[in-house]
Amino acid sequence: MIKKLLSFLWNGADQRQYFIEIGVWFLKKGIEVEVGQIIKEKKINHVKGKPLKVTVVKDVIWSLKENTVRHIEETQLISEDQKYTKK
Repeated sequence: MIKKLLSFLWNGADQRQYFIEIGVWFLKKGIEVEVGQIIKEKKINHVKGKPLKVTVVKDVIWSLKENTVRHIEETQLISEDQKYTKK
């Protein structure tokens, strides 16, 4: 964040751009979920290596007009091995 703000200063950016970047930083800091985070999981079969039914955060939406932050969830089937890998 500091590097980005110093870059704006060095390149002579408008003051409005500073405020936008600081606001985005606070929005990201204040939300409790991230895109791709698993919220709920349920084993379909109780056998190791079988697929899991998981609910994943697909998108995060900021509504400045309504002053709310929402997230869209999606249900997916993944194996237990995919649960611990980074995308």
